[in-house]
Amino acid sequence: MQVSTTANYRIFGIGLAGNAPWGTNLCQLYESKQDLIEVIIPYFAEGLKDNEFCMWVASPPLDVEDAQKKLEKAVSGLDRYLRQGQMEITSYNRWQLQDGKFDTDKLLDDWIRKEKDALERGYDGLRTTANTFWLERGLQSTKDYEKINSAISQRKMLVLYTQYIGNCSGADVLNMLRSHASSLIKIGEKWSIIEDCAARMKTYADLDLSEKRLSNLYPLMTEGVALHELVFDPSGKPVDYIITNVNPAFERITGLKSCDVVGKKASEVYGESPAPYLDACANTVSSGKTQSFEAYFPVLKKCLSVAIFPTGDREFGIVFRDAPEHRVAETE
Repeated sequence: MQVSTTANYRIFGIGLAGNAPWGTNLCQLYESKQDLIEVIIPYFAEGLKDNEFCMWVASPPLDVEDAQKKLEKAVSGLDRYLRQGQMEITSYNRWQLQDGKFDTDKLLDDWIRKEKDALERGYDGLRTTANTFWLERGLQSTKDYEKINSAISQRKMLVLYTQYIGNCSGADVLNMLRSHASSLIKIGEKWSIIEDCAARMKTYADLDLSEKRLSNLYPLMTEGVALHELVFDPSGKPVDYIITNVNPAFERITGLKSCDVVGKKASEVYGESPAPYLDACANTVSSGKTQSFEAYFPVLKKCLSVAIFPTGDREFGIVFRDAPEHRVAETE
């Protein structure tokens, strides 16, 4: 069999994603069953062609029977791959559940066992998926992502983690993007690949976001999102920031209308000088590092959980949600 990849890099299956090295954990954020089909089918079709052992851990909205039917349409001779053991399609409740709960350690042990078996049988490595649609909010712990990344980093494994965006808060989405080397997300009818959180936010800014586009990007987010640009004085010192765009949840949480804030300086909008948390925002931009905290905002009369993300040389984004007052007091 002619393999179209090098020893260390594998073709993902979608041209947009290009090649991925062994030990990569990629993420797909999806909204519909069709979204899953558009990515998973070519992903496994490529793996079968390239002499990889492929294991599809199927879960809603694609069960085992449906998954096999969809793959049969794209892969000629799928029955042969199934018979010889190069392709395995199994239910999530046999792999990812332990006593009715998700068990990261069990999943990793099973993956490692399958990888070793695949190599012994002459395959180049393991290509697999994980989908936690059946969990209320999917994998939320950064430790879970770090554990998975660490366990597969030196192995002949390629993992596609698929997450239903309807089970995610805005902070969850950003956490997933930070925890994966690359992430696939659909903007309108077109798939985009985001390398990390900063690149993701920059991509959004480069799209010249209108309110409608922003709403499309965050259709199910309950958190407020606002994009900003720093304002500097002649000496180069940051003195304010302009609000360049907001999502609908921003209006709901703050009580401020998009038409009243977009294009204006934060000091004018919030009636504070300097603008709220100007130093933290400027530090995020200059350092390129995210910041998260909880605090009481007197102007809004609200306690908020806030995450600030760099998006460019002068730009940054803020994601926030309501926070219990007692948690803010404990933090302070």
